[in-house]
Amino acid sequence: MKKSAIVAGLLLVLIGASAARAAEIDVVSTTTVNLRAGPAVSFPAVSYIPAGSHLVLYGCVAGYSWCDISWGRERGWVAATYLTTLYRSAPIPITGIAAARIGIRVVAFDAGYWQRYYVGRPWYPRRRYYGVW
Repeated sequence: MKKSAIVAGLLLVLIGASAARAAEIDVVSTTTVNLRAGPAVSFPAVSYIPAGSHLVLYGCVAGYSWCDISWGRERGWVAATYLTTLYRSAPIPITGIAAARIGIRVVAFDAGYWQRYYVGRPWYPRRRYYGVW
């Protein structure tokens, strides 16, 4: 009985990990672009991403104007107009229609995001200035 519970628990962990990976979508930057600390140009730049870089997309804000991505060890936001992904072997821009077809999730930006990824950055203490509390 105990062994069955352990096996069932491990299966749930593996299923959850697979679902999390399934939510990640490979995208490419179409130009050199700023990786921002939030979904607007008013947020500080975390890094600069060269054109043609391969990124991992986790989701976009409602309306699909800004997307939460990672590039190497960096995590942040890129305007969707600078991203493409593959759909049926063809590059397509990130739009609401594309999002529905390829399964891009709608994600929210909140203070927890800064807490997870930006503690220790020089601009982190100014989070209230950027509207993050």
